[in-house]
Amino acid sequence: MEAPGRNVNQTEADSCLKLLSLAGEVMVEVPLAQTSAMSVLDLKIHVQAQLGIALALQRILRGGELLEDSSTNLHEVDELTFVLDETPLHSWDIAGNPDSIHLSGSGGHVVFKPECGRSDIDYINVITKEPVRYGAHYFELKVHKIGDEQWFGVSPDPNRAGYVGSCHGWFYYSGRRHSSRGEIQGPEENCQIKTCEHIDQGDAIGLLLDADRGLLAFMRNGKFQGACVVPQKPLYLTTSPDESGDSIELLKLTLGESPMSLEELRTPGLASIAISDAMQDDEQMESEEDAENDDEEDEGNQTLCPSGRL
Repeated sequence: MEAPGRNVNQTEADSCLKLLSLAGEVMVEVPLAQTSAMSVLDLKIHVQAQLGIALALQRILRGGELLEDSSTNLHEVDELTFVLDETPLHSWDIAGNPDSIHLSGSGGHVVFKPECGRSDIDYINVITKEPVRYGAHYFELKVHKIGDEQWFGVSPDPNRAGYVGSCHGWFYYSGRRHSSRGEIQGPEENCQIKTCEHIDQGDAIGLLLDADRGLLAFMRNGKFQGACVVPQKPLYLTTSPDESGDSIELLKLTLGESPMSLEELRTPGLASIAISDAMQDDEQMESEEDAENDDEEDEGNQTLCPSGRL
């Protein structure tokens, strides 16, 4: 008796395991002769090598059954279904954060709760489980509670996670509670690209990211605030709850729900002025740092944020 899914008219020599999209299109083919010792994890690694899709975003189904990475016997079927699951792109990596003891939440929701009211931990950088590697995406950060200041944006550095993590990235800085404005910052925290509207409790920060072209736009409550050029490399979504009880929710919406279109983001010159300003600010900052640290060339990791930001 033939195993379910096998085509009885095909021979072992010329048949293939086909990985189909939900629309029925063939994404990857693997000769069945190569699948006898292949696990689902092996198949995912093959997909990653062929299509560049991260392992954490792949789901493989046989019929309606989700297959575990350890599942084998792939040679018994000639078709499987592939599902792209982008949940890790908008889920905070709380368990993997080096200071997870001070965080609570799940999925896209995170709350800062310093253990036993510790005053020496005054913020925690949080990043998503997986970075955005390609494509165009629209995210919103819902600021449910903000006690003082927060940074929202993207970073290529997984070492940003935790207390005193990397400052590298491009951010919408909220401004402090006594301030009347915020800032677009990059390529590090406190490196101002331009001023923008102050972020208040209840606001929604929109991030339209074109990873293929290296463009990022920030919005506040649907209103455009600024755009900048970002590196065309994997970028984590990130935020920095700063006061006990700070609560942020990250959502991934459709491009159609973005107040700004990709065509508008790709408008020539929209981001270049901001980048020019950022480069000037960065050069000035580096010049000032060189003057102050002329005789201190190796004082630890220069990309780490100070324990007291402001």
